[in-house]
Order: sequence, then C-alpha cells, then structure tokens
Amino acid sequence: MHSVRGAKLVTVQRKKGGLGFSVKGGKEHGIPIVVSFIQTDCVPANELRLGDEIIAVNGESLQGATHSEAVHKLKYAGPTVTLLIRSNQTLEDVFLTGSSQQQQKDSNTDTPRGGPMPQGWTQKIDHKTGRPYYENHYTETATWKDPRILQPVPLDAFNWSELPLGWERLLDNQGDIYFVNHDTRTTHWDSPRGMRQQKQLKELNAFLELANDKHKKDLEDLRQKRTSLLAKTQQLDDSHSHTIPLDQSNVEDEHTWDSPSDITDDIMTLNEEIEALDTRISSSAARLGFLDKVVKNRLYEDMGERDEHESSIKLSRALASVYGECKGMETKLHCIAAKFETLRKQYNFTDAPIAYMVQLPPLRGPEEVGNNMQWLHLLPDRLTAKTNCEMELEVAILKDCCRHADELHKHWTVLHKEALGCHGNWEPLLDGLAQFDLSPLQDHWMQASFREKLDKFISTED
Repeated sequence: MHSVRGAKLVTVQRKKGGLGFSVKGGKEHGIPIVVSFIQTDCVPANELRLGDEIIAVNGESLQGATHSEAVHKLKYAGPTVTLLIRSNQTLEDVFLTGSSQQQQKDSNTDTPRGGPMPQGWTQKIDHKTGRPYYENHYTETATWKDPRILQPVPLDAFNWSELPLGWERLLDNQGDIYFVNHDTRTTHWDSPRGMRQQKQLKELNAFLELANDKHKKDLEDLRQKRTSLLAKTQQLDDSHSHTIPLDQSNVEDEHTWDSPSDITDDIMTLNEEIEALDTRISSSAARLGFLDKVVKNRLYEDMGERDEHESSIKLSRALASVYGECKGMETKLHCIAAKFETLRKQYNFTDAPIAYMVQLPPLRGPEEVGNNMQWLHLLPDRLTAKTNCEMELEVAILKDCCRHADELHKHWTVLHKEALGCHGNWEPLLDGLAQFDLSPLQDHWMQASFREKLDKFISTED
C-alpha cells in the first residue's frame, strides 16, 4: 500500500450488526468514499470521524471507486478490517451539521436537566457539600452559578467591565481597585481578564525567545550558504582559467575534482536555497517584530480600566471587519470554483469537484456569517471576553487570510481563462489549483489555544 500524506490506519472489528459505520460518495457523485454515519458502540472512540475519507480497505485502494464497489469491498473484507483514512475538515463539517440533532441527543444523556454545558465549561461536584460547581477552562476559574442561565451579549451591548461569575470589583482604603473571587476566597490586583492576558504575554515572551533563536540559526545558515556560494563561484572561475594536469601524482585523486557542470549545478542549488531562506528570514523578522510590538502594547495594560475597555471595543470591531472581508473573498472563490465546476462537468477532466480538491470551506449564508461576526470578541463559551492580546493576534492572522484569498482569486481567474481554451491538457491546471493552501480560511483555528494561534501566525508564508 502506498503511503498517503496525512493518512492513518484504523482497525475495525466486524460485529453481528456489521462494521458499525456507513459511507457515502463514490466516483459517480464526484466525491471520495467518506464516513457518513458512526454507531459509537461499534467503532473505537476517536478512531473514526464523520467526513473521514476512506482511501483503502485491507490494502485495496478505494480511490476512484464507485459507491457500490466500495460497499462491496467493505462488506466482504472479513471479520477484521484495516482502513486507511484521512481527515477531511470540509466534509466533516457537512456531516456534523446533518447529525447535530443526534449528537445533541447523545450529549444530553451526560448532562443534567437544562441542556448541555456551554463550550469550555465543565460541571463537577464538590465532595464536601455535594453541590455542583462549574469550571471555565478558558479563564481557569470556577463558580457555583450555572453558566446555562446566562445569555451571550452581542458586541454593541457588551459590557467590557463586567466580571465573570463569582467575581467582584472593590476599592481599598487608598481608593485603589482590587478584585475578589468569592468562589476561591482570594483577592487580586488584576481582573480575571487581565490575569489571563498577563499569562498569555508570558507565553508570548517564551515563544518569542524560541522563535528568535531559530531566526538567529537561519541567519547563520544563510551566512554559511553565501560563503559556500562564493567558494563554488571561485572554484568555477579557477576551472575555466586553467586545466589541471593529469599526471601520475593525481591519477588516484581524479574523482575528487568537480567538473565545471557539477560546480554550476551546485551554484544553482545554493542560489535557490539562499533565495528561499532569505524570503523566510524576511517574513520571520516582520512577524517577530509584530509580536514584539504586541508585547509592548499590552504589557502594562490594566484590563480593568476604561481606556483598555475602549481599546477592546476597537479591536473587536476590527476583528469583525476583517473577518467580514475574509468571508467576502471566500464567496468570490466559490463563484470562480463554480465556473471551474461547469468546465469539469463539460469536459469530464477530473473525478472530484474543484472546491473539494482545494478544501474550500462550505459557503455560508450572510445571516450565519453576520451572526458569527457578533461573537468574535468572545471565547467559544460565548460568555467570556477575549483579551486584547488575543484579538490583536487574530486580526493579524485574518489579514493574512484575506490577502491569501485575494491572491488565490487572481490566480484562479487566470487559470480559468486558460481552461476555456484548453480542451484536453488539464494537468497543468490541476497543478495550479493545488498551489495555494486554503486552510487559513477555515474558522476552526479561532477556537484553538493561544499557543496554537502563535504557531499559525509565525508559520504563515508571505
């Protein structure tokens, strides 16, 4: 079996009722064979997910197979079935949407009356009193009050000075503000949001230290490559200026002398490596400079003061604005992808839809996009505000996303014009379609940890 990037092997035991999952797709539908339903008591947890693409069954490829061929291979694969699967976030979203009611039904069996807990919250029991309490994993706080009784507030009505459940703002004898956590019976000079930002800044400083070390290593590598390039260039000049005599003393060492063509190849390779490294260093320097500026902007920010609340409002509105730009570019990409799809069906030049081939996120309606924009300043639990540090980082990432989408749209427009006059040779066009990575257009990274967002930002190529 050939190795496939991003794929993994999963072993499923056949039970009396079957393998415990269903599939959809096939060559005739223009999409690969994907998992469409999972019976959780039959398939090991976290092994198989809705939307996973099944590449092979017991070593037999399903790529290009029809639906009936895939079902036949799965049906007669024996009692122990080894699947080669690859996660597909786009198709996972599609099938998760279709199964959301069943998932909610399943989750309600594990939660008390009143519905499932908001994302980021966990209900626990205090063993001393027997009372339930609630932990917020984002703020790392706990409270006796059930977060399900609260409703999220959109940006325009959000009170940035509001504290999480169980917290209170007080004044000491000198008139200085301090904060009390009644659930843990502790006092703090910083607000809960301010403490979270200080923790993020420490994480950011540690990240910057590692990233700067890597940057210095790249600079040293670049210096060495340039030194090697100069030596190779000098060696090429020497080889052109005189011929090395071939006598008895150097016959045995004849193979150690590089020919001019070999030296030229080495020079070309070094030039390419230097150019790529130079680009990476320039991009890295710019991004490190931005992160350093974030630290300086936010280091002494008191998240309980009015000026910082105004800064939060500005950042959250900037976040919503650039998010809207990204979604607008995403719509343009769907339009040009639809044009490619017309050509695909007309000339039958590929088995899969263009939007699937480049993992273009599903198109959302204006109402859903607008609703998402209202909550961007809140953490996934929709009850706790993000820090200014985190929102500033997200704005920068979304600006990169928007720029990438714009570049891709221009590239696709050129390819489409070429495709209109090309009825048979589609390979160069397919290669061009896969040139750009569309993963930054996915929304899932916005629910990632702060460190994951830092990694995403620093690894984005200009």
